[in-house]
Amino acid sequence: MTSLADGVFQGLFNLIELDLGQNSLVILPRKLFSNMANLEILELWENRLSWLPDEIFSDLSGLTKLYLYDNNLATIQEAVFHFNHPSNFDIFMIHGNPLMCDKQICWILKANNAWLEVSVEAWVYCAGPPSLAVRSFSSWTRHELQCCK
Repeated sequence: MTSLADGVFQGLFNLIELDLGQNSLVILPRKLFSNMANLEILELWENRLSWLPDEIFSDLSGLTKLYLYDNNLATIQEAVFHFNHPSNFDIFMIHGNPLMCDKQICWILKANNAWLEVSVEAWVYCAGPPSLAVRSFSSWTRHELQCCK
């Protein structure tokens, strides 16, 4: 399965866990998770996602665990969460993605430091730029990213 139709989960208001891991999903519609406020666990691991639409997770106010690891995400923009910030999550797994450590993901460093230490694994690595390539997420500094001034 490489895609899902908008509204495919319509009416599943009481769904608590959704496992879409280990598919071949390439794209997700922006409103795919609309009206799913009770969803607590969303698994999107081991797909082929390279981009996430703005606000895709914004209706998931109950989300506490998000698994995005082992995709092709070069960036994870804050706009995909809108009002539902990952600092509210118990688990936010993003390792195994070719992340470009640039201004697009600076918002992660601006998040609460305690959350970063607990929830973002040391095995999240930068794919670039060259000065940060193959460095773990936990070793980034705001100065190196030149974005948190």
